[in-house]
Amino acid sequence: MDRSFRFQPPELRADLLLRPRLLVTLRRRWRHRITYLTGGPGLGKTTLLGQALADNLQAPQGRDLWLAAEPTDADADHLAHVVATMVAAWANEAGSDLVRPGAGVAASAEAVADALWRQAPAQVCLVVDDVQLIPPGSPGAEWLRELVARMPSNSHLLLAGRTEPPIPLGRYRGQGAVVAVTEDDLRFSDDELRAFAAERGIDRALLAGTGGWPAMAELTARAVAEAETAAEAATAAGTGGGTGTRTETGAGTDAGTDGDIRPGHDHDGDHDGDHDGDHDGDHDGDGDHDGDHDGDGDHD
Repeated sequence: MDRSFRFQPPELRADLLLRPRLLVTLRRRWRHRITYLTGGPGLGKTTLLGQALADNLQAPQGRDLWLAAEPTDADADHLAHVVATMVAAWANEAGSDLVRPGAGVAASAEAVADALWRQAPAQVCLVVDDVQLIPPGSPGAEWLRELVARMPSNSHLLLAGRTEPPIPLGRYRGQGAVVAVTEDDLRFSDDELRAFAAERGIDRALLAGTGGWPAMAELTARAVAEAETAAEAATAAGTGGGTGTRTETGAGTDAGTDGDIRPGHDHDGDHDGDHDGDHDGDHDGDGDHDGDHDGDGDHD
């Protein structure tokens, strides 16, 4: 994982489809203890999280603290230290004073929960992406379970991963304290597919085989754009040509004209045109199309 995204979400591309119906759901995280997104790669989980955090900046309901999980977070002491440092930075407290090395799972979770409570009534949400890297039964998952059990009412947890959250949710579901966004929710709806097609300037029917999978829709749009570019280049090349006249008035006397049309289109590469003769022309067109939609950046 690119560690530049460890403590802040990836920058959102301007051409990504905004998903208001899911953003409305994620705003509910401020009224629930646990919110989670679950689904396979390419469903846009990371992108949606980034949009939710950007949405909250426009009309703040609290402070989001971002953490992109990595395998070392399966260790309880490591995860406790990382989260304590994040909370301390937000609360302007000394992170090293929150969790002592070897304090134990329950004690370190209690210390972080106390630090969160000291900031009440300010609301805070711990956002953990790629939470599947903290597998169920690991010490890190046990620490998360202890933290959730101790979190005060001003604190919330937003998880995203390819599998179900690594902590037991039954009790919290019974309390109405859980919001879930499933794989079916993450797929593009019919309205979203129409909006995506309109933004990319392609026929909606071409997306019928994507099953609403955001990454597949992105790949389809990219393939259509590449095919159109190639067709335009082929058409332009077919209309090019040269005309020339040569009039000889005597030995060593030459007058002539030569015309050459060389349009070039390039996708992820260079097209060079070189013509040898009475007239040399070199034309280079370089264009780059880059599209990536994930959700998972993932974007997974």
